Amino acid sequence: MIQNCVTTILEQAGVDFITIGNTEFCCGVVYAGLGFIDLWVDQTYKVVQNYLKLKPRPKTILLHCPGCFVSYSFNLSKWGLTLPFNLLQKLDEPIEVKHITEYILELIKEDRIKLTHKIPLTVTYNDNCSIGRRMELIGEPLYDTPREILEKIPGIKLIESDYIKDNAFCCGLLATKTLGFGTNLKGIIGKDTAYKNQRKLFDNIIKKGSTNLVVPCMGCVLGFEDSARVWASKLGKKINIWDINELVNLSMGINIPKRHMFINDAIKMSLPIFKKDFIKIISMMIKTQAFRNIFRFLKETISYIRKK
Repeated sequence: MIQNCVTTILEQAGVDFITIGNTEFCCGVVYAGLGFIDLWVDQTYKVVQNYLKLKPRPKTILLHCPGCFVSYSFNLSKWGLTLPFNLLQKLDEPIEVKHITEYILELIKEDRIKLTHKIPLTVTYNDNCSIGRRMELIGEPLYDTPREILEKIPGIKLIESDYIKDNAFCCGLLATKTLGFGTNLKGIIGKDTAYKNQRKLFDNIIKKGSTNLVVPCMGCVLGFEDSARVWASKLGKKINIWDINELVNLSMGINIPKRHMFINDAIKMSLPIFKKDFIKIISMMIKTQAFRNIFRFLKETISYIRKK
């Protein structure tokens, strides 16, 4: 759904583009995050080779995923080391790399898209880790660009939280959705910390007068959307989570599709309400051969049905 909100903006601006959302162009940042630097370098080299095979070769690579943006932007040239993605800028006809918010701001300033529809919302922007403080190590953080976009949307009132820029809270996606799905599920217990941080942010923006949190990342949407549901009853107010591209679409007069968060509805194992004893039972179940056999049976059944 978020990807649709990006492509509609590009279409309205008359941009000639293709999408590359497949494994052949995966940036491999997960490898780097887990410490497998050799696998990351190998993957990025393959991606560069795939770009060189494209005809016509793109002039600009637009990245919506902040993790991808950090991966592409990582540059060790001042230490005499050239990484595969750095080669894109060393071609005879260099390929420019931009985060989608940078490009959208350019489209707005060049009057290629028009933000004419008023959106009467008071919003708070949360700085993403990857295009924010992580970029301080390798370049310039994108702190102001998303805020400039919001300020150009008629009707939007931007209120800052107490946790901004290099002091911003992480959405907790890795903690709440990834680290707990190991064989023993120990990560679930640690997920409470992520939810407490999110609660702290929600309390703060409500105090400031906002119930709308804007993020520049589909992962942040998932992480904050989940925690907003967890804390809804205790907060007394609903926190709405927006991808910044959704607001741009609405201001352009484009209806955005309904977001279906059925995974969050179905998987509630990461919620703080679970007791440790119950978690231990789940852990024991998953370790059993019977559980694995059931999972394998369901997987093979679904695969069979799809083939039919």
